[in-house]
Amino acid sequence: MKTGKGLLFLFLLSLAASTLALEGWTTSDDGGLRLYFPNDIQRDKVFMYVASGPYDLNGADVRQWFSKQVQQMQDRLGKPLAKWDFKSVDSAWSTSNQYVDKKRGVQMNIAYEGGKLDSDRAYVIAMISSADISVLSMLKYGFAINKVRDNAKQYLSGRASVTALANAGPKQGKNKPAAKPKQIAKDKPKQIKERIRVAPGEGADIDDIEFVWVYSDIDVVMGGIEVYTHLLFEDGTAYRNCRIPPDELDIEVSKRVQPRKWTEWRKKRGVYQMKNKKKGTWYNLRGGPGIMAPEGTELSGKFLNAGGSQYSGSWKKHIIFHDDGRFEMSSFSMQSNSGMGGGNTTPLLTSVHSSNKHGSSANTNVIGSNVGGGVSSKRKDGSKNKGSYQVNDYTITMLHDNGYSHTELFLYEKRKNEKNIVYGNDLYWLDD
Repeated sequence: MKTGKGLLFLFLLSLAASTLALEGWTTSDDGGLRLYFPNDIQRDKVFMYVASGPYDLNGADVRQWFSKQVQQMQDRLGKPLAKWDFKSVDSAWSTSNQYVDKKRGVQMNIAYEGGKLDSDRAYVIAMISSADISVLSMLKYGFAINKVRDNAKQYLSGRASVTALANAGPKQGKNKPAAKPKQIAKDKPKQIKERIRVAPGEGADIDDIEFVWVYSDIDVVMGGIEVYTHLLFEDGTAYRNCRIPPDELDIEVSKRVQPRKWTEWRKKRGVYQMKNKKKGTWYNLRGGPGIMAPEGTELSGKFLNAGGSQYSGSWKKHIIFHDDGRFEMSSFSMQSNSGMGGGNTTPLLTSVHSSNKHGSSANTNVIGSNVGGGVSSKRKDGSKNKGSYQVNDYTITMLHDNGYSHTELFLYEKRKNEKNIVYGNDLYWLDD
């Protein structure tokens, strides 16, 4: 793949003979790296996984090691356009960003995942793609991360350790004890959400908002698409990762109980930037302005939100908007403990849930050497998945047939020929 070769790490000098390792994917091995390319990628697009390791941790903290490893790897590709946000699920860590490729000068997506291969060795998998690749392609190829991870870990485990780019591990003074983790009450996020949310129309004034900024990105560890919605106010302040309708956000309360979510924004040389308060530096905003649906908008189409990984299972959610002001919802999810050893060291547990306009059902099965069985249930509660809707500013009001009503953040995220919608905390796209 000529387009992809120029985007590999600079220390990759040549590609070895390719062999088919996964169905629909081609792999290449060179110098301890394993690369994965989808066979059906468009000629003018790039998508690849690059696995490296194994690295000796030498007792270092995985989070600190991964952070330094990622940043030093990224230096060889191009400067990141935003600050890094590291996330953890079980023993794995992930982060994502965008950058301008040093060789070709084009903007690219980048995501990293890292974790342990064994007791004191680690791996890193980088996902590189064109910045303008479609959401559906990102999901399609992103779903392969589980198989790629399994293949890469098997490949790397049998190799000798390589020298890590980052000599990580938090530095401690000779007599300085490690800091104790802060204790946070489990219900604190829920309490904060209740305190900052007020009745519709009693929160932020829509006229005081310069832009509602939207950025979406694939979540490597959990699967699916993660969406970030920022409120950029005319006075230069910014509220990061908004998940409720702006006119329900109590600004004064939020600034007291969510100080880390508030910062400043500016426009410099045509580029929108946000301030990192801790470092006092500015970083470019990824994404673009969200589009407000005019009052009385009649939506039409079937919108999909889907994803999955070995940690979160798989899910699929649909919202069908009819042009007569009605909607239908449906959802399907499947989870199992197979990714955590289920079926090998412990009994295999599988759970399937579905819900649509006809009702809901759930099935759970347990299979093991000394145990087996299952339970299922059905409910005729389809009225909760049907109803009418109203759109106003950045808000959609959902009036369900069972009497339940609620408001959600609602706007469009426009990507060239695609028009996706932000609904609450999720991104939905047209399911043609």
